[in-house]
Amino acid sequence: MKILIDNSPLTQSVCGVYRYAASIIPLLVNKLPGNSIKLCPVENIIEFHNHQNHFDPFLIVSFSQYDKFVSKTYCTIINEINEINKHIKENSVKDKFVAKKIKRELLRLSKSLKKFAFSENKIIKEAIKDIDIYHNLYNCFPDEVKKSNDIKKFITVHDIIPAVRPDLIVNSHKNAFQKQIQQFSELGNKEIIFTDSQFSKDDLCNFNKNVDPSNVHITYLAANDTFKKASENDIQKTRTQFKIPNEARYILSTLTSDPKKNMPFVVAGFEELLKSENFHDLYLVLFGGLRTADLTIINKLPNNIRSKIILTGYVNDEEMAILHSGALCFCFPSLYEGFGIPVLEAMQCCTPVITSNVSSLPEVAGDAAILID
Repeated sequence: MKILIDNSPLTQSVCGVYRYAASIIPLLVNKLPGNSIKLCPVENIIEFHNHQNHFDPFLIVSFSQYDKFVSKTYCTIINEINEINKHIKENSVKDKFVAKKIKRELLRLSKSLKKFAFSENKIIKEAIKDIDIYHNLYNCFPDEVKKSNDIKKFITVHDIIPAVRPDLIVNSHKNAFQKQIQQFSELGNKEIIFTDSQFSKDDLCNFNKNVDPSNVHITYLAANDTFKKASENDIQKTRTQFKIPNEARYILSTLTSDPKKNMPFVVAGFEELLKSENFHDLYLVLFGGLRTADLTIINKLPNNIRSKIILTGYVNDEEMAILHSGALCFCFPSLYEGFGIPVLEAMQCCTPVITSNVSSLPEVAGDAAILID
């Protein structure tokens, strides 16, 4: 038996879908007999396995030189984009000339990515010649896989937000999600379906009546082992790194333009808390990338409130675990989650959690968090 796993989530930014792929792929590779799993594009997986000390030589020989060439090109482009993002993070891009140069570079790289996309069907067609199972970890089934009656199709449906809550989708992403909505509509009993929660299973079955609930299997997720209680020494170092006053208490949350994450609600709640309780030593620490829309909300606050909000920018998992460990609590009032890994990441760091009483969050948090409207 040979399985082709769609590992494209590993090319995305670090998010729930990425974490799912980065956890499940090495486990399957190590558990199943050699040469039974194929992965594409290969370069990301090779780098990932080298880093995790789980590298298996068959990952190279399972692919043609063409596959390797294309995936290496793809990874080179992604690395270039990451370098530009790093430059933006480390340098104040106030100079208009520098800003224009960065925009020009990103445009060039996006065109290169489009060229790569045209090669996708050829890669898939070659890759599926000898497989029995195709496991789709996130995206839609490729056309070449859909056409095949010989391949057993497995899919993980993390959530169906585009279909049931289009109001929570960023406008610029709506066209991209139309194909995904069509995918949800086409699912039936020919596919084996996994969901991250009972909530996501119910959502899918209510949306698509052709899906038999007995054919949908709930596989709960877990947080990475990186997320654990940090030492006081590491907490102090990280406070200094992100300019969090040593003796201050802070609430931790996310800075994001994703409507479902409900970031403006957190900021408004923090403002109300400071005004009503007159706390002098309480801060709000927001981690994540900076965007104009996010900053506009914060910049409109009175000076005495704005001065109590600390923006860390992008943080890696190790830094995030330490920030969790030093926090008074983690506030995650999301409007919709198929699972909500951030809740478990905070809990593994022994951080109290405030989260929403909607979607899958009560199922994931149980009675171990404060659930709010």
